[in-house]
Amino acid sequence: MSPASRRATYKAVHEAHPEVKQSPLCAILGFCRTSMRTELKGRKRDERMKSVMPLLAWESPWVGYRRLKRLVCARYEKIGENAVRRLMKLMNLHPKPRKRKRKHANPLAVIPGLRSEGLNHIWCMDFLKDGTSDTQSLRIVSMEDEYSRECLSLDSRRKYKAVNVLEELERLVGERGCPVFLRSDNGPEFIAKEVQKWADGKGIRLVRSEPGSPWQNPFNESLNSTIRREFLERELFGSLMESKVLCAVYKWWYNNRREHSRIGNMTPKRYAEMVRWTERARPSQAIGLQQA
Repeated sequence: MSPASRRATYKAVHEAHPEVKQSPLCAILGFCRTSMRTELKGRKRDERMKSVMPLLAWESPWVGYRRLKRLVCARYEKIGENAVRRLMKLMNLHPKPRKRKRKHANPLAVIPGLRSEGLNHIWCMDFLKDGTSDTQSLRIVSMEDEYSRECLSLDSRRKYKAVNVLEELERLVGERGCPVFLRSDNGPEFIAKEVQKWADGKGIRLVRSEPGSPWQNPFNESLNSTIRREFLERELFGSLMESKVLCAVYKWWYNNRREHSRIGNMTPKRYAEMVRWTERARPSQAIGLQQA
């Protein structure tokens, strides 16, 4: 029972039996006598947060108290993690726990694979399935730079063929240059002869995961899980054009606004810019050391 409820109960009983003194009455009710005299004063900051935090929790219902605290500090005012936890508990804003996959008694051994060592070293790609309100299917291709976690492409079509995949790859190569490796699963769009011929012409090595082994393409599987949880499950596309527009908006938000815990709670765009700046600064620092 909250302090306010206890004081209301005590007041009602005291009005019904004014002849009973405070000490015996509190002993009968099981209340602390001092709590009947102390009036709790509300915090002005809590009242402000009660109008702000539900909006932030509605925008990002998957975030916990740590990320919500950073959002509040960035947009409104500074607040501690303990205060955010207390207010989230008070307003019942805790995110719904994700369903965890059941672990097998004898997990498969991890196969050591190729890992990215810099920007444009490894790109990975995969497909997601969705649909529009008229029950027609959608296929969404997702491509990611494994080092910076940038979402390079998030494009939707009714059908995706190898030719369409090559169109997206050509566009990205024209904007960012060629990667060293291109990782994918064994989908028919990725193992087509046209894709292999194109990669050989660009000097790109194709890396494929074994059939039934999604853990060998972990970065793109993680990206697809995030896109499914934060975007696709919350949207109902009315048409193909609407899906294209919303996919472009989410890709921009993912790269420029969403913090990624694996890269120091930075956005992928900011992390990529920091890496590029560091790479440009290294030669000048080396020259300075030689002159010294």
